[in-house]
Amino acid sequence: IDDDLDTPGSSLHGRGLYPVRQERASYANRQRHVVVQVASKPLHRIKSLAQMFARVFQVPANYRWDYASSHLFRQRIHKRLLPWINYKAIDYIFSQLNRIEQVFEFGSGQSTRVWLNHGKNVVSVEHDPDFFKSLRTELSGSTKLDYRLVEPDIDLSFTPHDPANPEHFQSDDFRGYTFARYVQTIRAFPDLWFDLVFIDGRARTSCIPESLAKLKQGGLLILDNSDRPHYLAHTLQFLVGWERLDFTGQVRGLTTDEQTTVFIKPRAST
Repeated sequence: IDDDLDTPGSSLHGRGLYPVRQERASYANRQRHVVVQVASKPLHRIKSLAQMFARVFQVPANYRWDYASSHLFRQRIHKRLLPWINYKAIDYIFSQLNRIEQVFEFGSGQSTRVWLNHGKNVVSVEHDPDFFKSLRTELSGSTKLDYRLVEPDIDLSFTPHDPANPEHFQSDDFRGYTFARYVQTIRAFPDLWFDLVFIDGRARTSCIPESLAKLKQGGLLILDNSDRPHYLAHTLQFLVGWERLDFTGQVRGLTTDEQTTVFIKPRAST
């Protein structure tokens, strides 16, 4: 559904953001191939389990059952509270928890639960109102969580869609929207305030430069899925002199390797 609101050329189609469009009648009558979908589910399940068994011994020993159970039982609640990143990165972050008190995260979820479970003070910004409402209800009893809903705004500046450009405040699959308010939420806090900034939400390239001054010396900037080329294509220039640690490996519930990168802010020379 796309409307120009009586302003010719202002619709998403008219602005060229969605060059392909489908009329209502053809969309409603499209073939859904239900039988094919149902028949293929067992085959996909068997393939997924085979891939899991082939990879389980590449997982650090203390996480192998967690990895296996995430595939065997799929959507069941995991008893072990872990952030949804690769196990090698988890091990490193957990080794640093004793020196972390103040956390800021772009994108809430399992990581939010982890920080709170370890007694950290957390500021979390979320863009999805339904997910926000659900998690806020679950965590309503926490006095250490500052949870903020900041939805994207329609981009009326007609900025070209380029999520790799940190000045554009854009996310891959939100054409026509700006995440400027979401990214700039961290500006409300003093410089050198946070021990850790976790970037696992929207407009990640824009989150990187906005976070640097807010981290304490020696603080950790964590970028998940850092192997996606456009995240660091134009942002590494802001991180010159920072120590970089790349962690690649298996993630709970997935059969592909994923990368998480930790950047450590330099300490002032004396």
